[in-house]
Amino acid sequence: MNTGLLVEHFWKHVTDTPHALALSELQASGRQNWTWRELSDLVTQYAYVFTQQAAEGVQHIGSCLVNSVHWIAIDLACQSLGLVHVAIDPRESNDRVIELTRFADCRLLLCAPETSVALRSLGLEQVRPILPLKIPERSDSGTLAASAAQLNPSAAALMLFTSGTTGAHRGVMLSHDNLVTNASAKLMAAPQDSYDIRINVLPFCHAYARTCELSTWLLTKGLLCLGGTWERVIDWAPRVQPTLINVVPFLADKISTYLQTNRHGLGDRLRLLQVGGAGLNSTTWQELAELGLPPLIGYGLTEASPVICSNFSHDQRSDTVGTAVQGVEIRIDENYVLWTRGPHVMLGYWQDQNETRRVICNGWLCTGDLARITSSGHVQILGRLNSQICLSTGYKVSPEPLEFRILCDPAIQHVVLVGNNEPFLRALVWPTSIVDKKDTAAWLESRYQRAAETLQGFPSYMIPTRFELLPGPLSVANRTLTRKGTLRRAAIAQWLSSTQDTLSL
Repeated sequence: MNTGLLVEHFWKHVTDTPHALALSELQASGRQNWTWRELSDLVTQYAYVFTQQAAEGVQHIGSCLVNSVHWIAIDLACQSLGLVHVAIDPRESNDRVIELTRFADCRLLLCAPETSVALRSLGLEQVRPILPLKIPERSDSGTLAASAAQLNPSAAALMLFTSGTTGAHRGVMLSHDNLVTNASAKLMAAPQDSYDIRINVLPFCHAYARTCELSTWLLTKGLLCLGGTWERVIDWAPRVQPTLINVVPFLADKISTYLQTNRHGLGDRLRLLQVGGAGLNSTTWQELAELGLPPLIGYGLTEASPVICSNFSHDQRSDTVGTAVQGVEIRIDENYVLWTRGPHVMLGYWQDQNETRRVICNGWLCTGDLARITSSGHVQILGRLNSQICLSTGYKVSPEPLEFRILCDPAIQHVVLVGNNEPFLRALVWPTSIVDKKDTAAWLESRYQRAAETLQGFPSYMIPTRFELLPGPLSVANRTLTRKGTLRRAAIAQWLSSTQDTLSL
């Protein structure tokens, strides 16, 4: 287990290997490299600005940036000074960014120059553009390293926003200890070292990439390459030869499809493909395994920093999210809900003591997920407590496992099971490719027949008796999907109630 806080590890790298390559920004125009010393110089520049803000009583520093050297430098400067970094997703609308900035009590928000201008025009006075890239004549890194060594491990270090499947944003407060212990525990499950090259595509403003990519890099060194987009990753991967990549299921599907025809498209050294954020269907897992990349699946949530469970390297499985990682306790209550306790549990929700008390009881965090623990200690996620469908027959159904299986049909892009207070389940689906209107009924019939075969062995009440066409595709834009690709069921229900043009079988 690693000792010391994340930011202490950073300053140690600066001292021990100042001229070693630490970070690369991969752009269409070329590649910009940063040594540990050069990165520390930018951290020092930001720390100088933040020290002035702290003298005026500012405790929360906000950022609304894509992954970049600036995002990392802001985060490390905040940690070094004991300030809280409030990380806002740059994909949020300007109005939402303003709302979150004010909610989080950020009196300084750093953005790209064009975003800064737009937000200021909308009345957000505390927004500032990121600093110009320049190397200071004199670095005060020694003072910052000393400051970092005096930090209280239990103090808040980071605020991340989570909306989950409800759509209601909450500020999750994570401590220095939350961050370092969780990253260390993940490394016990998936060992990494200073020879690894990570290529990044997931945003650091979400807990998965923050811990499993950024924090593990700070603990083990190596090289972190910021790709930013899938297109840039496949462009650069053969040149940087990554050994590690973290993705969500949507990108795992893309990788599987891409490697079928471009076997060396991600280079020849990729040894570890980690998948999290949502469930991965067994078909994609098997395809990747046959390509020599069995995905290492984990499970967690933002409130748990986020890792609760993980499969282990050389013991990857498709039917489980693994066992509890080191230092993490888990239990299943009488309603099959998974609870967890340990150093990974958040400090609480920002300015929401009632909700904090609702989800944390005597140190145990309620995940809201239904699960079972096998005799070997492996965890299988069965669904969400608040997504259960109550049929009029008295049966209760967790839709997620059934939806995963139905999505093994390549002709279906989206599926939502519904049926509350109805005698049977219905499947609302959207095709992967355009279906002519005159062929819709036949297409739905064929999807129904395939699903019936896929779900053989399930109780009859768990097999949809009708297939209907959704009014349109689900998306983040219409708020029917989270950014992780999971369903926002309440929003979908509201959307469906306002439309009547579904075609049923």
